[in-house]
Amino acid sequence: MIAPVDTAAVMQGMAADPKASARLMAQAKSDPEGALRVAAQQFEALVFDLVLKGMRKAHSSEESLFDSQASNMYRDLLDHEMSKKLASSGQLGLADLMVQQLSQIRGEIKTVQQEPITSAR
Repeated sequence: MIAPVDTAAVMQGMAADPKASARLMAQAKSDPEGALRVAAQQFEALVFDLVLKGMRKAHSSEESLFDSQASNMYRDLLDHEMSKKLASSGQLGLADLMVQQLSQIRGEIKTVQQEPITSAR
């Protein structure tokens, strides 16, 4: 398992938020590994959020007495917060896997860019 970084950036906002996106881009310049970790955790939270919403939609095919716009809104907020907590806990490992694979790809790109270009004549 890859060592976790400060996940406060994940809790401050998702990359869809322009301010959070700007913070993430600034972090990427100074700490690319940390920014990669945060982006992977945000993606993991987004996936979990979609999974939770899909499960709720499949489970609640009938309307109940307690369904209202307000209760649906609070349920969506709860799902969003649970997905952020799941992603920041690192227990499911999707973000770890993404960081590992993207780091390998980034390393391969760096080595290709650093190799001198020789012409074979």
